[in-house]
Amino acid sequence: MAWVRAENEKTLGVLQSDPRYQQFYEQALSILQAPVIPLEGHGLEHARQDENQVRGVWRRSTGESDRSQDPKWETILDLDALAAAENRNWVLQDAFRLKSASA
Repeated sequence: MAWVRAENEKTLGVLQSDPRYQQFYEQALSILQAPVIPLEGHGLEHARQDENQVRGVWRRSTGESDRSQDPKWETILDLDALAAAENRNWVLQDAFRLKSASA
């Protein structure tokens, strides 16, 4: 792993020396953090990480609420709380839903 870390540091140094790096980084981050509209039509979903939610929180909002000045988000899964409760380092990589029986 030491070799991997060293190579990552070298690569990051090269990338960050490009004057366009910050712009590209911010664009990529905004794409990754954009809400997703599920095909089932249940509103918006969003997996968000920040300095307070290091592991992240998966949440949802209705389309109507999202268009308001103060959107209301319902937490689906708080990974930081789960990690603390279970003393495990959980991360959210992806999520899939099964179709409901009524669909």
